[in-house]
Amino acid sequence: MGRFIKTLQVSGVTLLLLCGVALLVFAWPASGRKALSVQSDSMVPHLHKGDLVIVKRVPTSKLRVGDVITFMNPHNQKQTITHRIVELPSQKNSKFVTKGDANKANDTAISAHAVIGRVTGSIPFAGFVMDFARHPMGLLFVVYLPALMIASHEWRRLMQYYKTRQQVYRLYRGRLKRHATNIPKGVLSGVKVIAPCLIIACLLTLPARAALGTTATLTGNSITSISMADHLLISRVEFECWPHNTNEFNTKIKIWIYNPTNTDIQIEDWYVESSEERLLTFHHHTIRAHHSFQQTVHLDVGLHFAGDFLLLFNTKDEPVDAISWGSNTVYLNPSLPPLAPDTTTIFSRSSLITDTNTAADWTMSTSPH
Repeated sequence: MGRFIKTLQVSGVTLLLLCGVALLVFAWPASGRKALSVQSDSMVPHLHKGDLVIVKRVPTSKLRVGDVITFMNPHNQKQTITHRIVELPSQKNSKFVTKGDANKANDTAISAHAVIGRVTGSIPFAGFVMDFARHPMGLLFVVYLPALMIASHEWRRLMQYYKTRQQVYRLYRGRLKRHATNIPKGVLSGVKVIAPCLIIACLLTLPARAALGTTATLTGNSITSISMADHLLISRVEFECWPHNTNEFNTKIKIWIYNPTNTDIQIEDWYVESSEERLLTFHHHTIRAHHSFQQTVHLDVGLHFAGDFLLLFNTKDEPVDAISWGSNTVYLNPSLPPLAPDTTTIFSRSSLITDTNTAADWTMSTSPH
């Protein structure tokens, strides 16, 4: 009986580990946090290359001078940078100014929309492990082999107990042999041991692999995106560009928002901004699952022909989806073509179920007035 209790204890620890990994994978993103690996020494001595940093989404209004933040590289949207805030937005300059602790010069000023979150903690050298685990060989050594060893050990202990203590097992084994007389004994034994091990190993590694596949890294590495959209999408934008607007049009635009999820989403107090101002705030509306919502906006300041963006925010001031065109490459790089005067220009998503955050998601059509 004591041996059986010990076996149950070890099995319970394995189950708790599995539940803990699953909870971390599924609950961590919901908390607004990301685990990122540092790829340079620009923040020495505060952060070193190979450290793992925890980045949490916070409203930009709560950021202060001295906070370490992660933001999109203004010159390459597929990269992120983690540096310290040295100057907050003001009436003269509406952008954040940042600087690496080890750098002599300040970075290019960034808008609030480019901020991903504030660094709330770090783990030395853990970034090296995460980077190694992203590669097939690393995934094998860090995830699959340990999981297989745990599963194999647990299975051997359970089988040994039933072989020596349980009459039920002997009866089962006799019936199995009678029904499998044509199966070689070695093959049957191998299947009984290996199959459960593989099943348990897969259960242990699926959550871990999902976590590694959706984790981004800092400067120097691309951000890995989930292709299937789990958020509202700007699905279509229609611009009316008139010839008397030399650098911008200020008549009206039409915006379509699509809900690709399986649940209805309330968008009250969600809003859309451009590089100049807030263009639209939604009031008392729910977008049903797999349905679109269209809004016409009459502009006061206008959107630039040569380059601009539209960015959808939720009530937590978190960016949800964006589109950019022309010389503005903050959200799409390369960006969509610039707008042409005296035309109606329409940007439409080629797919309503995927979002790669690239210009490949979009198609463009123009027609003269």
